[in-house]
Amino acid sequence: MNHQNTDPETARHLDRPSPYRSPTPYAFEKLLKDSGGTEPARLEAQNRLFEQQGPLDLIPPLPENGRILDVGSGMGFWAVRLAAKVPHGQMVCLDRSPELLEHARARLEQVGLKGTEFLQQDLRDLDLPADSFDLVFTCMTLAHVMELEEALRCLTRALKPGGWIVCFEPIQEGHGLFDVYPPCEDLLFLADQIVGVCRDQGTDLSVGLKIANLLDHLGLEDTALRYFGSAPHGEALRAWVEDIFLPIVKTYLGSRFQPEYLERRLGLALEQSRRPGTWIDLKRTAVLGRKPRIR
Repeated sequence: MNHQNTDPETARHLDRPSPYRSPTPYAFEKLLKDSGGTEPARLEAQNRLFEQQGPLDLIPPLPENGRILDVGSGMGFWAVRLAAKVPHGQMVCLDRSPELLEHARARLEQVGLKGTEFLQQDLRDLDLPADSFDLVFTCMTLAHVMELEEALRCLTRALKPGGWIVCFEPIQEGHGLFDVYPPCEDLLFLADQIVGVCRDQGTDLSVGLKIANLLDHLGLEDTALRYFGSAPHGEALRAWVEDIFLPIVKTYLGSRFQPEYLERRLGLALEQSRRPGTWIDLKRTAVLGRKPRIR
């Protein structure tokens, strides 16, 4: 690894070969392997980061008996919440991992959601019925897909006329996770390292704009890119750092740094989050488009 632009102390601890140097079609395959089975914890933390900002309010009204396809459903975090949009309808959870789909099945059964369909499919080889869903939903899924246009073509084909696709995907560069004021060196350092891992493993951190462009080219109507977010401070900020940000850091960076060095930086980041008057600005984006109705 080239440490030319890294401070000397950090460079001393970057002596492990990075497992993320070669882009792969699915960026999180290596994360699952290298995190020693903590992928479910990362998924939960990542989804909670989005949930705190109220993103589901951006989804247009759906028929009460509608069908929703949750793409990259993982452990069913969003499926449980999306089901409230179609109280007399059906959820369909799609993921390439049978293990994660079993987690999703257990989660939905635990809250009493019945009739959910579970599809084990790969976004590189989708086989979905046409004109079948009122909503196709993704969250941090398409950023890891290399054949983005083909995946979107298949997903929009599966929409009913008048149905919506809603994608919570990254659009920003830079740190990409948040802004903080007053500046907190260790919080920003860890955020920057996570972004570096994502880039090394092939995650497209500007995919939101590409999705918006492709939805236009695929003939969708009412396409839009909308921002949502929150700005925790005080006790809410401390809880966010401890309960959401730190688990993400440990999963992403556990193979990148020596344990004692990472723990020290985590401790400093937590300490910085407790400083009075510290604010974090969390901004995310949603890309929406509607399939034209048959005239």
